[in-house]
Amino acid sequence: MKLTELATPKKSRQVAQVFESYFGNTISFDQLTPGQTKHMLVKVQGVLAEHRSTTARHHSETNPRYLQLVMMEQALSARLKETEMPPA
Repeated sequence: MKLTELATPKKSRQVAQVFESYFGNTISFDQLTPGQTKHMLVKVQGVLAEHRSTTARHHSETNPRYLQLVMMEQALSARLKETEMPPA
């Protein structure tokens, strides 16, 4: 293990910081329980699947709501992985 690996911030925190800087919304993924995280992830994935099944998917890269959902999905997935990993 490298010393620099100890200093790397959690991916969910990084996504939360980017989310806040781009969209102005603050989300504390650290305060979510694993159950709440899974529940939110299922809902976000459902909304994304619904959006991807429409013709609006062709212009998704310009839709800020869609980009927010994609970032939320990434952050929630990262948070689940962080909670499942046993501490070293």
